[in-house]
Amino acid sequence: MMRVSDILHSTGAVLLRGDGARTVHGVSTDTRALRPHQLFLALSGPNFDGNLFAQAACQLGAGALLLRGDASLQLPDLQGDVPLVVHAEPRRALADLARWHRARLAAPVIVCTGSCG
Repeated sequence: MMRVSDILHSTGAVLLRGDGARTVHGVSTDTRALRPHQLFLALSGPNFDGNLFAQAACQLGAGALLLRGDASLQLPDLQGDVPLVVHAEPRRALADLARWHRARLAAPVIVCTGSCG
């Protein structure tokens, strides 16, 4: 569990609308696997634009959206009061968010390597 304000501070993203105190319960980059109250983080690639799935994420109960863009992004027509966060590089924001989350855990990191991967 994390607050939208945690997402902002750990990634450098900008809140365009909504409540920074709202909590989200996990992260999803795919609306097919999105659960209610999760952050939908819109990744993009050569064949897809995650921003195009923002409306579907809202309809599925996303707790917040992180879209590719900056403060000048024209707000998509989204239902409800879902907090909308923008970042120029959502993939980097995902890595920064993971780093922030890992730093909060007291568990040791164990790595297994080998010639077969």
